[in-house]
Amino acid sequence: MLPSEAEWEKGARGGLEIPGEGEPLIRVVREVGTSAPAVRLERNSFPRRSYPWSGEFDGDRANVFETGIGRVSAVGCFGSGRSVYGCEDLSGNVREWTRSTLGAYPYEPSEREGLSVSNETPRVLRGGAFFSLSRRARCSGRLGGRPARRYDDVGFRVMLSPLSFSDL
Repeated sequence: MLPSEAEWEKGARGGLEIPGEGEPLIRVVREVGTSAPAVRLERNSFPRRSYPWSGEFDGDRANVFETGIGRVSAVGCFGSGRSVYGCEDLSGNVREWTRSTLGAYPYEPSEREGLSVSNETPRVLRGGAFFSLSRRARCSGRLGGRPARRYDDVGFRVMLSPLSFSDL
């Protein structure tokens, strides 16, 4: 499933609390019946961060116009630009589809999360692209696009819900 606009933004900025320094982002439960230890959370010092990393724009962290590459790069080339959740390339490279329809933001999820709308209904694109100025690749940057059309600078990010052993 595609993330909603709000889920995409939380993945980029983090929430009010984020995984603590050095916390593994994925825990593996090795035996049925055991539970994974809780991830240690700490207060997010930068909940309104402009980019997925702390601080100002840095051309070593995102593929945008100022970086000078001029085309899409392989995912992970800008590892120092990861979000607090370990998500790569949320700023620059390609814009990303969300399942949210375009309109004023923020909004109540029930208002614009409908998946049964027309392919001509504009959906929200987030993250900026390789030719975007850095200010358009901020966590708050958003545009609209129509799913029925083709764009050379748009991709997608799949969102998965974790499974528990009771789901198997």
